Amino acid sequence: MAESTATAAASPTTQASQRRSRLFMFGVAILVLTIGGVSIWAYKEIQSAEHKLEENLALRAGLIVDGRVDAIDTHLKSMRAAAGRLVDAEMFKYFAFEVDQFDGDVGMLVAPGPKGGAAAGSAPGSAEDRAEKVAEQLPLWVVNLRDFTVAEGFVSGRVVNRKGDTYISTMATPVPMRKELQDQVRVVLESGRSIITPVYSGPLGLAHDIIIPIMAPAFEQGSKPVSALVLSKAATGKNSLSELVGSSSVAAEGFVTRFIQRTTGGFEEVGLGASADIRKIGAPEGLDKDRIPFGMRASVGGKEQVYSMGRKVPGTDWWIIQERDYAASRLDYRDSVRNILGLAFLTSLALALLVTVFWWRLVGKEQEEIAQQLRELSTVIGEQKQLLDGINSTMSDPISLTDAKGVYRYVNLAFASAVGREPEDVMGLDTAAVFGFDTARRLGASDQQVLADQSALTVDETIWLQSKRHFFQISKAPLQNVGEGGEPGIVSVFRDITKQVEAQERGSRMVQQTIDALVRAIEASDPFLGGHSRIMGSIAALMAKNMNLSERDVATISTAASLSQIGKMFVPREVLTKPGLLTDEEKKQMEQHVEYAREVLKDIEFELPVLDAVYQMNERLDGRGYPRQLAGEEIDVAARVLAVANAFTAMARPRSYRPAMQVADVLTILEKQSDAYDPSVVAALGAVLKTPAGERIVAQAASSKAS
Repeated sequence: MAESTATAAASPTTQASQRRSRLFMFGVAILVLTIGGVSIWAYKEIQSAEHKLEENLALRAGLIVDGRVDAIDTHLKSMRAAAGRLVDAEMFKYFAFEVDQFDGDVGMLVAPGPKGGAAAGSAPGSAEDRAEKVAEQLPLWVVNLRDFTVAEGFVSGRVVNRKGDTYISTMATPVPMRKELQDQVRVVLESGRSIITPVYSGPLGLAHDIIIPIMAPAFEQGSKPVSALVLSKAATGKNSLSELVGSSSVAAEGFVTRFIQRTTGGFEEVGLGASADIRKIGAPEGLDKDRIPFGMRASVGGKEQVYSMGRKVPGTDWWIIQERDYAASRLDYRDSVRNILGLAFLTSLALALLVTVFWWRLVGKEQEEIAQQLRELSTVIGEQKQLLDGINSTMSDPISLTDAKGVYRYVNLAFASAVGREPEDVMGLDTAAVFGFDTARRLGASDQQVLADQSALTVDETIWLQSKRHFFQISKAPLQNVGEGGEPGIVSVFRDITKQVEAQERGSRMVQQTIDALVRAIEASDPFLGGHSRIMGSIAALMAKNMNLSERDVATISTAASLSQIGKMFVPREVLTKPGLLTDEEKKQMEQHVEYAREVLKDIEFELPVLDAVYQMNERLDGRGYPRQLAGEEIDVAARVLAVANAFTAMARPRSYRPAMQVADVLTILEKQSDAYDPSVVAALGAVLKTPAGERIVAQAASSKAS
């Protein structure tokens, strides 16, 4: 009986112990599975972070390499095109052909005998006579070549015949050609193809040459060139390789640019930065024809490990290689790995705690109270989340919260919808990942200003979202305690003003269409007025830029010049075209054109002081102009520029009763009238007329139809 009672008492105890043991093993199994799942997730996230790092670096390196290679290729093409305009001239080809036909020493042409000829008194048509004529032309082509090299930014130039002798040079004493250059000239003369030489160290620093074949004229066209044009270009300085290699349209932080070239002696690295030098190196690792694919390899000319990518410049033996230190590139990746492992550890710890709480709930009533408290807390959190979600879902303006590093900590539904993602997919990304590098750089600048000043700021930004341009007015305000360490952050509210901006753009286009219609009306009523306005507008715009006026002033002057003659449409034609002096009554009729112009233009919203410029154009510094007799600084600078441009155009164009006046005579007249015309504006006109653009405008004015 006693034994039976003991057995009965022991049985529930044993069962409870076994039940607790089974529950404990079940909890351990669940814990092992969850930790295993977290570990697998962490491993995949680490692999994904490394892949994203290398993908991002490859994209940035590719953009930089392609941008710089394309810039150099465009630069070389412009050099070839400029040289082509010289060597394709028929007169130049004919001269080179005549030199090629000369059998004697080319020195006889360069240093001719008495009377400027190869042999004085030579019979017409003889070889000596032809040599004499070629020698007479030589100084002209020397001047032409010198002017060409200066205008196109070359260091020097020379023309070499098929014997390898230099017979035209921009240098007073031609320097003998390097052996490599002689060999390259020989290749050009044999193949008929132009060559861009490797960069070399010369007396004036680093330079490279372009060698262009010169063919015989069309009527004597042969199979091979008769001469070669050799132009030397500085590799450093303005508009050179150093400027092109040093510039980039994308962020190149951390990347190092290597300029590599292949010569007959192997590979060389050319330093185009502060230390302009050339050093021998081994063949770059990974070089595969025209491109070095992105990857990890040894640095060019060194042993340190780098990420690198390269591409060959078309038509040359040059390569542009971008490198970024391997260890430095992986700093962010190592931070990501630490974050992932930390999150995995915290997640595992949380799951372990959850399993323990669950096990404890099953084996003790005390845990029921804890579970009840957790449920109540979860209910409160859920209600608060529903409240916040309800508020956010009703707001149409995108709202975001970023930390000091630009990482999104919170976005509302409107923001996520705007960028085409789910809210949870945006959080944890930085601005570059959401908007791209260029937009992120602009947004980051204003973010730093908000954090530095600790005050609100409103900026206008143009942002492309889902392949569509949007204009946003962004209001930013600082916020404390955003991150775990109490770091500051920024709350940004995006207001889409795309419709308003597009409406303003449509208004600007309508104004421009109105201007175009008025200009056509001017030309239809009197072709002279239309031609006058165009030439006047071209010269006035050049003068304004020469005077370093603002873009707003340049735009005002260009528009006002196009409309400056509109009032003359209403002046009687017999007064407008009268060749002699006007009577007092006729002068009054003529001067009314400014009032007519005012009536036509006053209701047009130009967003620029165009009307004032047109209305004051006929005022003079001494106050003897019209219509208001303004003087000195009372006259806007735009009107002073238009006054000089108008007077110059009127005198430089032919009229029915006189030919066009010479430019020098016109400038003399304007300079003498310093009491009427602003001397600084007249000086700007003189400077502009010496430029190629100014010369073209003068030629256009002189050749225009007389009216």
